Amino acid sequence: MTGPKSEVVERTCCVACFANSDVRSFISARATIGNCDYCGTVDEYTVPVHALVDLFAPLLGQYRIAGTDEPALGESALPRIVPTSLPDHIAGWNVFAAGSERSDALLSDLVNCNAAENYRLDIHVMWVSAFGLWIYEGPSWEWHSLCHDIKFRTRYFTSTNVTVGTGHLARLLTTSRLRRIAVTEPQLHAYRARRGDFYSQDARAVTKDMGAPPPERTTAGRANSAGIPVLYCALDQVTAVAETRGSRGDKITTVELVADAPLDLIDFTNFDRLRGGSPFTATSPADLYERTKFAETLSLMGRQMSEPVNSDDAMIDYVPTQYLSEYILHNGYAGFIYESALSSGGLNVVLFNPATVRIENPQTIAITSVQYKISRVEWDNELGMPIFTSLNDE
Repeated sequence: MTGPKSEVVERTCCVACFANSDVRSFISARATIGNCDYCGTVDEYTVPVHALVDLFAPLLGQYRIAGTDEPALGESALPRIVPTSLPDHIAGWNVFAAGSERSDALLSDLVNCNAAENYRLDIHVMWVSAFGLWIYEGPSWEWHSLCHDIKFRTRYFTSTNVTVGTGHLARLLTTSRLRRIAVTEPQLHAYRARRGDFYSQDARAVTKDMGAPPPERTTAGRANSAGIPVLYCALDQVTAVAETRGSRGDKITTVELVADAPLDLIDFTNFDRLRGGSPFTATSPADLYERTKFAETLSLMGRQMSEPVNSDDAMIDYVPTQYLSEYILHNGYAGFIYESALSSGGLNVVLFNPATVRIENPQTIAITSVQYKISRVEWDNELGMPIFTSLNDE
């Protein structure tokens, strides 16, 4: 039984409807000048909606309407697993230009372009991944297995160690988009901070006191084992100060870290960049799914790298990130970037070789106020890590 065909195929959209450059280029190469039925732009490059159906097939093929028997998933699930509306899923890909009403109408017409009017799919009901629960398969699950093994079973030689180290993890690092940082540019200076007024006490000692500690004084951290110095810093001064965990009235010494050459760093902080490029370069839904799955795993690793660690548990909880850090080092990278847990929006940097930067512009900073944010902590057995839910917004 079929109903009357939808009039969607007769509607036209324009380049102004989209933020994605691949879609805009696709339209421009095939367009005629006309008026857009969605955003109202006149005398613009336009194409019929049906002309975009094949282009959008890999992206829209990632999702399906949730069934009534879908397993319950909470905040612990990876992004894009949690059931939500299709516009919410697609929003993370930055496909459409600003304007939710017109983008929702255009998305709905793309989904239902060839559907009978009586059988249109509702994009505002719950949609889920068309490929199942990513956490239970592939590199994400193997990363969880590796973390568990090196924390609680065997530290250096495990089955997942070999699998992840030679397979998935190698691909994750080699296919991720790197953030190539020339720290000589003013806006990309790195900053380091330590509690204490080293500068006022002895300006000549700043270089020694503000660099990495010597091996015999190096304690374990999230990116290094005891005895192996690395340089922890931040991309802005406020974040560097926040990472000292100082209190009101504390004096903090800060310095700028300047490199004379670009540094290749793994960037764990931007999921859109980690996803591996535009979804419209994928050849099929399965191809895009594989790329997204690896990107999700990088995002998971980045969240674990940024997770606050209680000092009582630091030794054991740092083991997986120390392993990941050494793997990045041995693949030839200068370090990595991860989100700060102590400064909202701040980015931290780990540099494996402290000699790659020089110390400049020492300053003494006073902490004049501290803002507290609190979260409810719940342990997630599936993820094997704590989940933090902010209480400040409640």
